[in-house]
Amino acid sequence: MINFAIIGTGVIARQHALAVAMNPNAQVVAVCDMNAARAAEFAAEHKVEKVFSDYHELLADPDIHAVSICTPSGTHGEISIAAAKAGKHILCEKPIETKAEKIDELIREVEAHNVKMECVYQRRFQEIPQKVKAALDSGVFGKVLMASAYMKYWRSPDYYRSAGWRATWEFDGGGCLMNQGVHGVDLICWFMGGVKKVNAITRTQLHNIEVEDAAVAVVEYNNGAIGVIEGSTCVNPANNARFEIHCENGTISFDDEGVLQWVLNGEDLQVNGPDGALSAKDDPTKLATDSHSPMVNDLVDSILNDTEPSIGPKEARKAVDTILAIYQSSRECREVVL
Repeated sequence: MINFAIIGTGVIARQHALAVAMNPNAQVVAVCDMNAARAAEFAAEHKVEKVFSDYHELLADPDIHAVSICTPSGTHGEISIAAAKAGKHILCEKPIETKAEKIDELIREVEAHNVKMECVYQRRFQEIPQKVKAALDSGVFGKVLMASAYMKYWRSPDYYRSAGWRATWEFDGGGCLMNQGVHGVDLICWFMGGVKKVNAITRTQLHNIEVEDAAVAVVEYNNGAIGVIEGSTCVNPANNARFEIHCENGTISFDDEGVLQWVLNGEDLQVNGPDGALSAKDDPTKLATDSHSPMVNDLVDSILNDTEPSIGPKEARKAVDTILAIYQSSRECREVVL
């Protein structure tokens, strides 16, 4: 059995606990939160015996093999580095970290201590994105010409007031892109093989927060395609996330509810199927109960079989690097090359 500990018992921790419980080769044996009462309540709910308020003490426990990091984004690098040094495998919530230099450091420590690390980007494991990736990689659609991602969500003022770290540069690392939109940025980067350069505008259009709640970027990808990345938490009502990919031989477009268009060489192939839609476009507590199972299963398999996780830190950083370039482009009013 792989013994997991969950560090941070806020909103997303429940998804981690449920996902670990679904894996026959894993179990949660400890939880940690600076708020001792919240940690104890979470531990009681999930029948976990060990409760910590200091993650350093947790990492010193030899019975713990892996940690799920569910703390604010700006702490991910610090805790991941400490976990790697302690020899613990790591499942880290998105984004992997919000600062490029901290990502550099954590990659060095993960490699130096030979631990497995996976970042939570659940969209990659959904059925339709898997089909899209396979179709693009097969070459049947030919050259990719344009590719765009639209993440037009809503977050209420109460959401931003619900925790002091939300919508701060220090602990959230950004706004609608770094927190909510990072999943879509990761997906389009995965499809296109990464981003080459960006021209962007980010603004705080509606909410009383220090980070952006609206962002638009014109993007050139590494495969030569061009497109747009849009993110927001001030679109009311919230829209489904939508992705459009136009190639020389056809078009693929889909949103959270399924395929919108799948046309190859003039033929509508009617590709569809359940997508396990992410319904958190207006409320982060609405994620499906099994949303994190693929990442837990992937990490557990990599530990037991000594293979590389599907979304290791070098892969997980691509979305963060893209978002940081978008922020820089907007701040400096210029094109930024990654």
